[in-house]
Amino acid sequence: MLQQLDFSVLPKVWKHTIIIPVPKPNKDKTKLTSYRPIALTSVFCKIFECILTHRITHFLTSQKKLNPNQHGFLPFRDNHTAIYKIYSAISEARKNKKFFVAVSLDIKGAYDSVHVDDLILRCLQLAWLSRSPDLNPCDFWLWGYLKDVVFSTPIAHLAELKAHIVQHILNVTPETLRSVVEHAVSRFQLVAENGGQHIEHVLHQSREI
Repeated sequence: MLQQLDFSVLPKVWKHTIIIPVPKPNKDKTKLTSYRPIALTSVFCKIFECILTHRITHFLTSQKKLNPNQHGFLPFRDNHTAIYKIYSAISEARKNKKFFVAVSLDIKGAYDSVHVDDLILRCLQLAWLSRSPDLNPCDFWLWGYLKDVVFSTPIAHLAELKAHIVQHILNVTPETLRSVVEHAVSRFQLVAENGGQHIEHVLHQSREI
């Protein structure tokens, strides 16, 4: 998945989609518009979409790039929070003996009518934060190592899991730590040689050699 983020390329097999038409309730089943297409894609593609969606949502919310009145597709917001906001505005208007004017629009085929090129341009103008090179030993070594050794035997309960983690951390030898530090230094050097850019593809190529 690192390569997909680095080079912005999806494997062709991930693009293979099975479309399942699901009929809309109380609609004429002889018309194509009466069906909602459900796309079944690769499991790996779905996982990648979830990761990407989480990262994009986190960036947009943490950097306050969205309109505060946006309630759809955001954590802790939905149609209920939108209705509550409208209800509060109506109550406030009545309390102050003022009018409340609202306009409700239902745009048919809204997703289909989005101009993709303009959407991409707007995204580029947001100045996304680049993904930092993986330089933290906890990220490029410790978590993966612990996962492998801790779950090498069945875990019965949470207390046992915690005990396994502590024990395996204590079992890490000075020689292993020295090797990890040397590897971290080599990563720092690669980042400097590549002008601060991502280095995962360089490490991947070196491992293949």
